[in-house]
Amino acid sequence: MTNMTIPLTDEQFSKLKEKAKALGITPEDLVKIEIEDFISTPNEEFKNTMNYVLKKNHELYKRLAK
Repeated sequence: MTNMTIPLTDEQFSKLKEKAKALGITPEDLVKIEIEDFISTPNEEFKNTMNYVLKKNHELYKRLAK
């Protein structure tokens, strides 16, 4: 396991603690949950953009493949 240190302002840490307390978990657990969610969820904007480009250039890609 790797540990990471992230500098937060007092205000940021205070807000983090408030949100974690409201959820009944520690600030560390809240950060872990949010990071896991972030890295496991595909970026919808990227997927939408990629699909748009692929559709838009479909004919070009077919011609280039010949």
